Amino acid sequence: MEILSQPLLQMATILSLLLLFHLAFFRRFYFINPYAYFTSELASTAFPSTILLGRELRRGRLPRDPYYYQDYTGIPFLYSFYQPHMLVSMLTNMMPLNQGYILYMLGLMLHFLWASLGTYLLFTCYNSILALLSAILLPYSAYCIKQNSSIIYTLSWLPWLLLGADTRSVDLLGTAIGATLLAGYWPLGILNIGLSILWWVLH
Repeated sequence: MEILSQPLLQMATILSLLLLFHLAFFRRFYFINPYAYFTSELASTAFPSTILLGRELRRGRLPRDPYYYQDYTGIPFLYSFYQPHMLVSMLTNMMPLNQGYILYMLGLMLHFLWASLGTYLLFTCYNSILALLSAILLPYSAYCIKQNSSIIYTLSWLPWLLLGADTRSVDLLGTAIGATLLAGYWPLGILNIGLSILWWVLH
C-alpha cells in the first residue's frame, strides 16, 4: 500500500504545481479582470459563433449563419464538432451572457492545463525535473498564447499525439488525431498528426 501511495502522492504534487503555475500565469483572468482578453477576433467572431452554436445545438439542429459564415459547419476553424467546445457552447446558452463568456474562457484555459499534463507524461521517462520544466515551458510558450480558440484547442493535443506515438498506444493516438482534426486549426493540426505518425514509425 505504501509503494502504491508514493506515485499517487508524486502525481498529486505535480498536478498541484502545474495548477499553481497555471493560476499564476493567467492571474489576470482568474484574479483581476475575467474580461481582459475580450478583444480582437475572440470578441468579434469566436465568442459570438460559440453562442450561435450552443443555441442551435440546444434546439436539436446544426447552426446556419446566413450573414457571416455561409457554411458554418463546413469551416474547420469553427470547431463545430469538437465535443468539449460543443458542451461549453450549450452551457453558455443556459446562463447570462457575461457568465457564459467566463465559462467559455475557462474552457480555453483548461486546455493549457490539459497540454501541461500531457507534456509532463511525455517527458517523465527522462526525469521528473525535466518533465516538470517541459510541462511549464512548452504549453505556455509564446506561440501557444493566442486569442484564437482553434489554435489553443489544436496545440493542446500535440503532447498527447506524441505520447500516443511514443507509447505506441493506438487508442491514445487515435483519440488525439480525432480531437486534433475536430479542434479545427488544420495548418498546425495536420502537421502535428504527421509528426506523431513519423515518430511512431521511426521511434
